[in-house]
Amino acid sequence: MKNKLLLFLIVAVFAVACKKQDFTPLNSNTIVNNPKKSNSARDGIWDLLGYGYNITGAYAQSYSAGGQVLDIARFKADYPDRVLTDLSQSQTAEITTGTDALDYIKKISNNFSLGASDSAATFKATIKAAFKDSSSFSSKYAYSSYDLTIKEKRLTLNSPIDLMKSYANATFLTDVQNQSPAYIVSHYGTHVLTDIFLGAKLSVLYQSATTSSNRYNSSQAGLSFGIKTIFSIDASLNTTTSELSKIYSSKMHYETRGGDASKSLIGDIDLNTSNTPTVNISNWQSSATVQNAELIDIGTSGLVELSQFVSDPTKAQALHDYIVQYLINNRASLLPAPIYGYYRAVDNKHILSSDPNYTAISPNWRNTGVGFYAYTVQYGGTVPVYQYSNPNTGDHFYATNPNAVTPTSWVGYQRDGITFYGYPSVQQSTIPCYIFYSENQHDHIYSPNPNVTAGYPAGWVSHGIGFYVFPVPAGGIY
Repeated sequence: MKNKLLLFLIVAVFAVACKKQDFTPLNSNTIVNNPKKSNSARDGIWDLLGYGYNITGAYAQSYSAGGQVLDIARFKADYPDRVLTDLSQSQTAEITTGTDALDYIKKISNNFSLGASDSAATFKATIKAAFKDSSSFSSKYAYSSYDLTIKEKRLTLNSPIDLMKSYANATFLTDVQNQSPAYIVSHYGTHVLTDIFLGAKLSVLYQSATTSSNRYNSSQAGLSFGIKTIFSIDASLNTTTSELSKIYSSKMHYETRGGDASKSLIGDIDLNTSNTPTVNISNWQSSATVQNAELIDIGTSGLVELSQFVSDPTKAQALHDYIVQYLINNRASLLPAPIYGYYRAVDNKHILSSDPNYTAISPNWRNTGVGFYAYTVQYGGTVPVYQYSNPNTGDHFYATNPNAVTPTSWVGYQRDGITFYGYPSVQQSTIPCYIFYSENQHDHIYSPNPNVTAGYPAGWVSHGIGFYVFPVPAGGIY
């Protein structure tokens, strides 16, 4: 779901003064690894109109563009009314939220009619470019983004594809004739840009984990609090102290594009520390002009599959088939997250949690390490694993049955909610998680180790397999 914010909220940013340290453009702590952009980007003429674009790349980023597919200058000369230039200006803000990485990129791709595209592959580099560690697609993370967009120019091709492809670039035609589909996609991308917006843009991507059952609201609350604290931007979203208190492992990546390059901003902020900086965007924001505009957005029909611009039916079909398989092969997938064991020595009790900082809110518990990995959202055939607790004995147990407690079974226990998601039967790469119970201690232990209670006091009994999970990977990272 996207929320359009009123323009006056954005314009008010011009008057904001920083209360803490200001970030300077491209500060020394920032690592910039942007791939080389196309030579046509920011050329002041047709920019990337008619160029190829790889939709597995980042959304609306010049560096995800490929080679020139259409000769726009020649097309404009012959059909001046079919290459449209719109110089009307606008300034908008938009928030996009996904309960996990896949949900987030699907929210972006849902704006487009992309034919053969796979939404799990589309624009996946939007996240990977911002958060470069391998865990960015871990199921533990939800994502929200805030985009402040200053549109200076729109370039659109208003033409049937059959007419456009007769103006294919000579180099593209030569490559189609002589090179493989793999070569074509690697050099041109998967689609062609036919409707683009140029201007300046501030993009803020927020990553967080939460113990809240409402990941969507939690992510929006964290983003809203973050952009207000750092950028003094009021997103007018409902933010409660309760939701914020459940957030952990939160980070924010921000960057600008377009505008005066000497005033550009980029950075990464760890929001788990008390020393949160402020960032003043007014100098960059006021520098945006049509002369320094660059690709910031794509029209909803502005991406056309590359194969449609190939006249030879056999080669067009071969390229189409390759693109379909290429997108399948490049699907993003969610990764399982670590599930931690905790032990309370005062009464010899064990629990499980996806929160690595559980002791911060329950200091009597000690983190015993990662027991196994599991999804923290429902994904790929998993089912909820519910936590049940007995307030009288302090015992906790976990089950896939949402109605494990009845008037005649587990009397005195209550269902606390979903702790993670596991598999009810063995799946590829999964292992069993065994249940152990001690009548003497009124305590349950869950572990992939079938001998975990060896050496413990007498009375521990195995109750079999509870569900299936993933083992702790070598190096601790999937």
